[in-house]
Amino acid sequence: MRSLDYHTCRIGSRQMKTHRLGLVFFCLLLGVNPRVGADTFEERYQSLEKLDVRKLPREAVVRAAEQALSDFADHPKRARIMLFLSDRFEDGDPDRGIQPDRAAVIDWARKAVEAAQVGSETWCEAQFRVAARIRESSPAEAKKILRAIELNSTDQVVRAQVVHDLEVIALIEGDIEEAERLCRRLMEWPRQPGNTPKEALRKARLSGIQESGAGVMMGHWAEMHVPKAQRRAKIEAFVRDYAAVHAVGDVRARVLEYLAKSPDVPAATGAPPVNRAGQYAAVIVVVLLALATIPLFRSAFRRR
Repeated sequence: MRSLDYHTCRIGSRQMKTHRLGLVFFCLLLGVNPRVGADTFEERYQSLEKLDVRKLPREAVVRAAEQALSDFADHPKRARIMLFLSDRFEDGDPDRGIQPDRAAVIDWARKAVEAAQVGSETWCEAQFRVAARIRESSPAEAKKILRAIELNSTDQVVRAQVVHDLEVIALIEGDIEEAERLCRRLMEWPRQPGNTPKEALRKARLSGIQESGAGVMMGHWAEMHVPKAQRRAKIEAFVRDYAAVHAVGDVRARVLEYLAKSPDVPAATGAPPVNRAGQYAAVIVVVLLALATIPLFRSAFRRR
């Protein structure tokens, strides 16, 4: 293949200065091989993250990322580019005919797991992503992944996220007793020595995890096929147990508002339905959408 200079692209007699990755991207669109080696891994990675993926063709963005993987084939942090690729296949844009590719999301996340150092931030993030995508179809494997994170990470916020995600899987599987046990463990998390982070951002992340865990559990109780009075009593008892947990109070108002709009059930027909994975997955989605304040996992662990 022809090679273009990394810094300068000549069009006729004009000389156009351009950003390094911008030229790499331009070269890849033309099917030519850019000359590499002038930038660092961090520069390339940051440039990838700055690409406006809402306007550029996914195929070209993917090629640029794959070129970076080729150029830094032995770099210890290359798994971050694999997670970047996983993100790109998560994105969808119906207006441009771009659909999410779930298989590619999981595939690149698994590759990131293999490439990252076990227990590292990137390794944990990739593992969480795989577990979240397969927990409905393969809950046993998802639980195995989460336990591996718990075993290999000493980060207490990460370990709290493990407890939260295990709670979600317990609900999907219909194990309500286990889900409540895990939720209560999460509410009591900061009471254990060393479990409360010092940094404000990480404290906020832990509070978000607790809020989500409480919302998922209380959302399930709000959906139970029993009279509203019983559902409300269950929710209020939980709130009283954890009145000191700020996140619980935040969720209470939203869940009770949702409960107020739900149909009541006569006491005579108050038998709970058979648990179904899809049913509980739907409940989880409704509650999490209602919260709409939970930060993304990545925001709590900005890479240094």
